[in-house]
Amino acid sequence: MNMKTQLLLACIALGLLACKKDEHAGHDHGKETGKTAKPIAGPNGGKLLGNSAPRAEFLIGKDNRVTITFFDEKLKPVAASGQVVAVTAEPKSGKVSLTLEAKDGAFVSKEALPDGDDYNIVVQVKSSAEGSPQNFRISFDLHECGGCKLKEYACICGH
Repeated sequence: MNMKTQLLLACIALGLLACKKDEHAGHDHGKETGKTAKPIAGPNGGKLLGNSAPRAEFLIGKDNRVTITFFDEKLKPVAASGQVVAVTAEPKSGKVSLTLEAKDGAFVSKEALPDGDDYNIVVQVKSSAEGSPQNFRISFDLHECGGCKLKEYACICGH
């Protein structure tokens, strides 16, 4: 083997070692931090959104009305105070913006989600009127998950 080939192989080996070393960079082995944290259910059985604290839970009630409730880092309820929330359903018939009203420290939709299934719901949360929006897309699916027993829109199984 000539010197150039040996040098090339040595560089490749060093590169592979560097990749192997950083393989777990950002991986937290189950700790509740960052994007690798295992999803947890919302305290009311809804979908706990990944917004900044206080965290928002998106819940579809039996009447297909939406409730957005806020929780602190210990998942204790906190009253909505200054947050701005918008919910838009995207059925095949066209987008529908829900009207939300403050009720019992949460936001509740005045109307039910549109009929149908297999459409997306977009939830936009801002910590204040001037805050940056955080958008979350949720697949409207009210079937019960066989694994976690939550509604599929709130499933935490990761399937």
